[in-house]
Amino acid sequence: MNSDLSSIDVQVASVAERAGAFALLLCAVPEAERFAQVAALLAEVSRQPDACNGLLVARQRGAVVGAIWLQLLAGGGANVWPPRATETAPAGTLGALVSAAVERARAAKCAILQVLLPNAEQPLAALFASAGFAHVADLIYLVALPNAAANAPSQSPISFESVTTAGVTRLERVLEQTYAGSLDCPALNGRRTPAEVLDEYRHIGVFDPARWLLVQQAGRDIGCLILNAHADRTTWELVYMGLVPSARGHGFGQLVVGQARQLAAAAGARKILLAVDRQNQPAVAMYEACGFVGWDERAAWVRFLD
Repeated sequence: MNSDLSSIDVQVASVAERAGAFALLLCAVPEAERFAQVAALLAEVSRQPDACNGLLVARQRGAVVGAIWLQLLAGGGANVWPPRATETAPAGTLGALVSAAVERARAAKCAILQVLLPNAEQPLAALFASAGFAHVADLIYLVALPNAAANAPSQSPISFESVTTAGVTRLERVLEQTYAGSLDCPALNGRRTPAEVLDEYRHIGVFDPARWLLVQQAGRDIGCLILNAHADRTTWELVYMGLVPSARGHGFGQLVVGQARQLAAAAGARKILLAVDRQNQPAVAMYEACGFVGWDERAAWVRFLD
């Protein structure tokens, strides 16, 4: 890289630049897969034109030499795709892209920015640390096959009620209660209201309130299970599950996960995914006991824009 950073101009990517920007962001993906992923992203943003408002490119003499994507989310959050630069880009291009993304998020009144980095990408970790991000968790991504008979005792001590009949207010109330003493990304607790968190969850994949469930025992709410299908409908995501403190340690977690696998199987899904904080060892062990296996890991870095 050269050192002439003054020649760099960071702006929103034009329509003609989007394919190249996405290809640069996915440069670590094998070429054959990269082409398909770029095509999928272009198709996705064609349905959501505003999604590219945070796709920024660094130009040098008219040529794109770097890119970053700030994905604005509902509920006051945003995901940052790690920046990438060409070999000819000036030193400092990645830092300029991160700074531009942060300022754009601030202008959009985002409260929380999150970037997920492969554990091997130490230079990028240092870059985000210098930009005010903090390492809050190491996430393990797990996958399992749907199972129509998973953890389904003939007489279960718990039952489930859809938010379509229970109402979102009850879900917000129990969601907040599940955060108490949680080992899953505790640094994020209290940063947003339950309503803001649920607003973000609604925009993950395909939202169906019938798949958002309250967990009940003896007539009282003791937890919640939030499931969304991905756009292809063959993959489901366990977006969130949690139990209130008094309901933990009784084996209810495996029954809740079993319910998720049963619903996914009934809908014809081929797999179900989730992410869990590595430090939440009770949850990791529970998911593994339910048949989930690891397929990826990421370090979560966050910046709060108060």
